[in-house]
Amino acid sequence: MPSMIVVFLVIAFCAYLTGLSKGGLGGSLGSLVTPLLALLMPTKLAVGLTLPMLLVGDVFAVIAHRGNWDWKLLRAILPATFVGVFVGWLAFEAIDPTLLKHILGIVALIYCAFALWRRSGGKSLPKGANALQTNALGWGTGFASTLANAGGPIYTIHMLTLDLTPTVWVGTSALFYFALNIVKLPIYASSLSPQNMLIVAWTIPIIPMGVWAGAKLDKVIDMKTFETIILVFLAITGVLLLV
Repeated sequence: MPSMIVVFLVIAFCAYLTGLSKGGLGGSLGSLVTPLLALLMPTKLAVGLTLPMLLVGDVFAVIAHRGNWDWKLLRAILPATFVGVFVGWLAFEAIDPTLLKHILGIVALIYCAFALWRRSGGKSLPKGANALQTNALGWGTGFASTLANAGGPIYTIHMLTLDLTPTVWVGTSALFYFALNIVKLPIYASSLSPQNMLIVAWTIPIIPMGVWAGAKLDKVIDMKTFETIILVFLAITGVLLLV
């Protein structure tokens, strides 16, 4: 069992990563948080405690990108996403914690493969999304997000099929994730007890610092190199969760 100093340092690091991700720096960052916490604490607790940090980051993202979202896109995908959340909740309650830890590891490795696929030309997806595709990907996003905070890759595939400007993409995503994470709150009620919340509450001021740093660094850093480093860490974390 890691020392308390190591645990607190990792939690602070995860809060900062959450802010960086919401600030726009590196799409892989947010996917690293839950698997990293799962190395230090019971898996279901790690999944639950990631949510408050995500929500704080969501609030800052919504404020920063207010008015840049597309209501039509949100109305199309959110109903199926909420159904996916409900099914994910049923699975989350029934699943064995060890199996969930392994699922987190597999998801982490799948995300790495997804990122490499995008680099190799996977962005060239057919444009246009019909109702069936939108509902299927929305459901998958809600399910994966509820089970392991891992809906990002599925949602990104959906967004890549749409002809969006970066501004609308970021704004719509900010409001989408905020709505998704709000709906997930009751599911993790047992993990979000006052005693457990103290584990992450002290990191709340770190998140806006990360958001600010992400917005600044996004303009100057070599994103491909930075994302490669994050993907290496994510892959290692995924393997550790599996073994």
